[in-house]
Amino acid sequence: MPKLHIITPGLHTTLQDLGRSGYQDKGVPVGGALDLTSATLANQLVGNPIDAPVLEMVIKGPVLHIEGSVQVALTGADLSPTFDGVPLPMYENVRLPDGGELRFGRLQSGCRAYLAVRGEWQAQAWLSSVSPPAHGAELLTPNSILQKGHVLEVLSTNFLPKRFYPSYAQPNYQTLLPLRVLPGPEYDQFDDSFLQWFFGRNHRISPDSNRMGYRLDEAGPALDWTTEMISSAVLPGTIQVTGGGKVMILMADAQTTGGYPRLGVMPGRELARLAQWRPGLETGFRLERLASI
Repeated sequence: MPKLHIITPGLHTTLQDLGRSGYQDKGVPVGGALDLTSATLANQLVGNPIDAPVLEMVIKGPVLHIEGSVQVALTGADLSPTFDGVPLPMYENVRLPDGGELRFGRLQSGCRAYLAVRGEWQAQAWLSSVSPPAHGAELLTPNSILQKGHVLEVLSTNFLPKRFYPSYAQPNYQTLLPLRVLPGPEYDQFDDSFLQWFFGRNHRISPDSNRMGYRLDEAGPALDWTTEMISSAVLPGTIQVTGGGKVMILMADAQTTGGYPRLGVMPGRELARLAQWRPGLETGFRLERLASI
């Protein structure tokens, strides 16, 4: 059975899948890969089910010793991957022979890279997911942030013929494009000054951002809020605003309820794009209303 030995873990390397749908009424966050577009594409390239686990690597990747021959695919951020010193292509499946080292170097673009390995990962699931829960991961599953010495096993299958994703369709993380936002439940209660501030300019991603939520570096106009808010349902992609005008965009590990006004909701594909923006970079937002039925 092929094994991936963690020689050095990188900055924040975790085993992720599509998360835990169906448990939010019990207060369990969805979790899972932040860039679901890249994660599912990596699995498709190696012929795995789209909900199979992948390694999510953030900004600085790990060093992995490969025991046994494997077929892999890398998508998302370009972390300059090499195998035994030879550059590896991204967005295609590649066979790696037994005994080499998979390394990652300089970050070229994006923020999160995804590594799929063809076969069935031998990992413990909790509530139908191997992704580490947002809280108390060490109590529920061993699949927390990977550390030096961890060994991941994959029950391998026959390799696929070459598959690749065309270069013209690959994401360009260097291009600043407004992210689409649908109106949230309280959208109509925001005044024009705040809406103009949010949608009329670019915003820098705060260093105080993580898998639970992205925050904007600067606050907008304070809210003149007259309606009393009670704790209401939220989901990944919900954009909440505090009374002081601070904006939080909820990510995969976010709580399931919140008491702040919900300005908008970002569609899943847009949220995946946001996950590739790292702190310090700027992005903008564009309002998109659904067509009337």
